[in-house]
Amino acid sequence: MLDNYYTTADYAKCNSEFPKKVELHVHLDGTITHKTAWELVRSKQLPLPGNGTYEDFSKALLITEPESLHHFLSPYKYITPAYAGDMAANERIAYEYCMNAAKDNIIYAEVRFSPHKSLGEKEYNRLGFAGLEAVVEAVIRGIERGEKDFGITVKVLLTAYYGWSYGDQFEVLKLCQKYDKVVGMDLCTKQPDNGVSDEAPVTAELLFLFEEAKKTGVKTTIHAGEASGPKAIERAKDYYRCDRIGHGYHAVQDPVIYKSCLEEKIHLECCPWSSLLTAAVKPSDSHRKHPIVRFAEDEANFSLNSDDPTFTGKFINGDFILAQSWGLTKEQISQSILNAALASFLPENEKSKLVKEIASTYHLKY
Repeated sequence: MLDNYYTTADYAKCNSEFPKKVELHVHLDGTITHKTAWELVRSKQLPLPGNGTYEDFSKALLITEPESLHHFLSPYKYITPAYAGDMAANERIAYEYCMNAAKDNIIYAEVRFSPHKSLGEKEYNRLGFAGLEAVVEAVIRGIERGEKDFGITVKVLLTAYYGWSYGDQFEVLKLCQKYDKVVGMDLCTKQPDNGVSDEAPVTAELLFLFEEAKKTGVKTTIHAGEASGPKAIERAKDYYRCDRIGHGYHAVQDPVIYKSCLEEKIHLECCPWSSLLTAAVKPSDSHRKHPIVRFAEDEANFSLNSDDPTFTGKFINGDFILAQSWGLTKEQISQSILNAALASFLPENEKSKLVKEIASTYHLKY
């Protein structure tokens, strides 16, 4: 079991050292607090793990052993039925993300979710595209209330799943084009229960999707180099010409691909705790430097993010603290925050203000 206990003093110290943070890679349905998930599951009388107590439920949501990405995501089976198709629940989850992010000094975030998953297959079959619009609008309502109440700015990324059982990726692109609050599209390759599917597979359909996104000004990020190897990163940046890479740890396994990432300054959205708990960085690799340490030492363009706090048990401060325990300096982490601001999908006038604010806070040049 990984030692993942931090004290209130640890979190206070992190907030003191890093008074303004930016988050680019976090899954909205992976930010549900255990208390909220419990209330939603109970209200719908859904099956509960263990003896049906809150303690057993919370324990089932928390991943402490690094086995696989599938294992890490397995608690979704308890919580997805509790919010799928429920507009009030989706709005609540978005609002509460703003609240918890603000507590960790996040001033700007891009939170992602799959509209198909958040709507659910039953409601999708009933409502079609109108249902997807409704769930996006519910999330936006929650975010806008949260922005007002907690003084945070949050934009939306919509996730298109390759291999999803219903709907299609072009519906996601259409939603990205419709809503101003949505600033980009994410591609994630659905992973099987056993084994690994190559991330960012090259298909005619996906190539057309990304070409259309590029033509219409929709920014893109692709999960790559987490579940599968460095070739996925190469496909994401060279075939799909994405603006950012989600995770990207396995870039270091291929010197040529890694060098290209450094030279092209491709932004890598890194998530320290989930990199361990998904076994993307395997326990057997403990004798090597963690890829995030390599990224920092090599001045790669990377950021630190929380990914799925519901399952790691931590919002972004926990990831900052873990990175510090690996030896990342205050200066390196401050630079990663500026990197995130520079790589954000904000309109240029808004991005300029954010970059200046972060650079001024940490006395950095850009």
